[in-house]
Amino acid sequence: MKNLLPYALALGLPFFALGQPIRTTLLQPAGSIRITNDSLLQNYTNITLDWQLLVDGITKQKGSLPALLLTPGHSRTVRLPLHLPTGYEEAYLSVQYRRLKKSLAAQQLLIKTWGGDTFIPAAGELSFTDSNDVFTVTSPVLHLHFDKQTGWMQQYEANHLLLVADTNGLRPALANPPHLQLFSTSTGSQMVIVRAEYTLPDISCLLHLSYTINAAGAMLVEQTMETDTTRQDSTAHQIDRFGMDWILPPGPDSIAWYGLTADNQDTIPSIHYEHPFPASGQGPHTIPPTVMTRWWAIVGSDGKGFQLTADSNFLRLYSTGAQLHIDASPFPRPSPGLHYHQAFKVTPITPAPPPATPTIHPTPTIRPAATHPTAAHPAAPKKNAHP
Repeated sequence: MKNLLPYALALGLPFFALGQPIRTTLLQPAGSIRITNDSLLQNYTNITLDWQLLVDGITKQKGSLPALLLTPGHSRTVRLPLHLPTGYEEAYLSVQYRRLKKSLAAQQLLIKTWGGDTFIPAAGELSFTDSNDVFTVTSPVLHLHFDKQTGWMQQYEANHLLLVADTNGLRPALANPPHLQLFSTSTGSQMVIVRAEYTLPDISCLLHLSYTINAAGAMLVEQTMETDTTRQDSTAHQIDRFGMDWILPPGPDSIAWYGLTADNQDTIPSIHYEHPFPASGQGPHTIPPTVMTRWWAIVGSDGKGFQLTADSNFLRLYSTGAQLHIDASPFPRPSPGLHYHQAFKVTPITPAPPPATPTIHPTPTIRPAATHPTAAHPAAPKKNAHP
């Protein structure tokens, strides 16, 4: 049951902790819960319910309801004062029941499963060059190369910072590398789509890659793997991963991600931070592989870097400081008729500009107003000098 929990949560399935006497069911609208005492003998009195609302990995609300009475075999409905924000991607309600300090039961209730916003909007004008088997996409803040002989992204630079130095191929590393069948582009004034079609003879599959790019440097990467039905041995072979490797330039020193770690998959996802990030050639990395990852970001000391945002299929990421291994999570299992799709968005990160320093104008000198004669106060007559 422990190993199945993250997949059940990812699919939006309810999870009832086996062996726990108190069971919670999330009702609609979100905020109402049904609490059931599954014991036919135990009468629970003076129970405290501690609850916590987590939105996109951040605790937004929490509270307690004291003095609950749960009679044997009966249910009761409780309304919690939840306030869900607009525009969020995922939300959980964590509940725990206790009597004094003794925990009786705990559950994690999925309010909304991760959707993953991978939309790429238009963001200005793009330019293109096609020469020497290299296709280049440029804008005032973007410089992106593709090798037309291999189909791989070769260099990715945004906001005058090299983000990815090269692509190191497909995961898994097959005995026979992918065979590029077709490289094509669809260009527009504000958007470009680069496509690469491969055959994978080692596992009897086809691979379709596409990159949708805008002028701000944002990029949607899509991978689709399917059984190659044109082969006589059209049964896909077993593989243990599906993704690609990117070579990272030196410089990043911090990462953050929202998801789970490989050694702690029986909890709800949370936000993690690692600093400093191990540089290439400085020994084994200390960052555990991430699984069921919603987003993953890497930045340097100047605050510049990039973020990967997964679609609903999630990602598994692993890095040594020199390479970033991007895999599907959970791994697909090739089978006849396989059609597996994965997508993630790459967004450049730039630090927010410092607040503008207010302009300080010198205080003007205020002079007393000149006094003018009036009818009530006539001016004194001038004395004319006579010789």
